[in-house]
Amino acid sequence: MGYNLTVAPSLVIGVGADYSPSSVTTSNQLPCNSCTGAYANYKINNRYSVYITPGYEIDKDKLVYVKAGYSGEKVTWQPQAVTGQSNVSMNASGFVAGLGYKQLIDKNLYVFGEGNYYSYSSVNGNSTGGQTLTVTTTPSAYQFLVGVGYKF
Repeated sequence: MGYNLTVAPSLVIGVGADYSPSSVTTSNQLPCNSCTGAYANYKINNRYSVYITPGYEIDKDKLVYVKAGYSGEKVTWQPQAVTGQSNVSMNASGFVAGLGYKQLIDKNLYVFGEGNYYSYSSVNGNSTGGQTLTVTTTPSAYQFLVGVGYKF
């Protein structure tokens, strides 16, 4: 959801927030340098962002904008074939930066395309079980969106 305000002819400033409950699991990773035959993966979910979107109105139906803001997500380290090791959940925080385009197709309906980059600070936690492992990761992601929206 978001709100745009025209601040000058052809210039718009927007504020917004979004939340994605979906999850993504990475490919298998080695949990430590000395772990042979063992692997783990990371599950990312509950991503949220708050941001500003300064934009330029090309004409009354077309808008290009940039996005900048704060983002957070939950990262869960999931050991696979690591006997007795527990999952580790960590909260990561960082930033989102993006570029987008909106095109009105009638008075209130629009289509949009957007590309975003998410970068988070390093997070770590300890997994207990067969041995204590310190898990450290620095998550980042690219997101490309195409959609339809309604302007009130």
